Amino acid sequence: MPTINTKFISEKIPKHISEKSGVYLVGGSVRDQLLGRTTADWDLAVEKDPEDIARAIARAEGARAVFMGKGNQFVYRVAGPRAIFDVAPIQGRNISEDLLRRDFTVNAMAAQLPSGRIIDPAGGQRDLEKGIIRMVGQHVLDADSLRLLRAFRMAAVLGFEIEPGTFAAISRKAENIRKAAGERIRDEWVKILKTADSALQVFHMDRAGILGAVFPELLALKGCTQNRYHDFDVFDHTLAVYANLEKMLHKNMPAMAKSLQNCQLPTYSAGIEMLKQAALLHDIGKPRARSIDKNKAAHFYHHPLTGAQMAESIHNRLRFSNADTRYVTFLIRNHLKSLFLYN
Repeated sequence: MPTINTKFISEKIPKHISEKSGVYLVGGSVRDQLLGRTTADWDLAVEKDPEDIARAIARAEGARAVFMGKGNQFVYRVAGPRAIFDVAPIQGRNISEDLLRRDFTVNAMAAQLPSGRIIDPAGGQRDLEKGIIRMVGQHVLDADSLRLLRAFRMAAVLGFEIEPGTFAAISRKAENIRKAAGERIRDEWVKILKTADSALQVFHMDRAGILGAVFPELLALKGCTQNRYHDFDVFDHTLAVYANLEKMLHKNMPAMAKSLQNCQLPTYSAGIEMLKQAALLHDIGKPRARSIDKNKAAHFYHHPLTGAQMAESIHNRLRFSNADTRYVTFLIRNHLKSLFLYN
């Protein structure tokens, strides 16, 4: 029977407590252990009193156990010097029932403490080996609409593919992502932006309808033809800019990181994720600014200013920080100036 090494967790909980209370390492903590990925976040599910376990961990870490949540949806969080521990009660009658309520099979595994024995009712180990993101069941996308976006975030971070049935289900429910809170959408989206091959997931998000549901302003770019200096419509041009910027950034990461650190913008040091965000949104003002002259040539006068105003609205909707908003709108507002310098 497969097991994983749970020594790091088990040594923080007195053995008689862990055996008595039915303590399980769950979710992404188990997934990352099986993939050999380092993690500083440890999620525990407990059959009996999670407060006892949380306090035992807090004593071992020299920290405090903080209660978060309400009703049956709560967790005790212990922020230790080397790791964060979330301790919650099992949802359902047993650990298998709890796991089958989770989002994707690779997150629906548990390791019993202190033995490390793996419990895998949804076939998560099989999908880990195949590199697949598969929903546990149709119900999981209705239980939390953010999971529609999280599938792409996990695919981006892990380098996995979304299983066709799951992709089809996400496509049918794509508009439901708008039910999720703006800050939750932002957090998942930024994690996608931070990966080295996010352009692939942006392409797939568009296929599934999620990109347009999160950023409806991008939909007007499709079919918005340009002038003789452009081979693509505004949408395809935008995706090409995004993909090539990403390739350049990650290929030249050491030099680029140094340049960003030495940037003299006051009070703000941007990560490459906001540079990518600006690339994705840099031409969203073009459809509104489009005009046709007497020779039937398209023009987009003042589209950087229009686009910056639209980007600010997007950032407010998704609860981006003021600093991120200022940085992205600055780049959009001024993105033609590099061309003028070239000329």
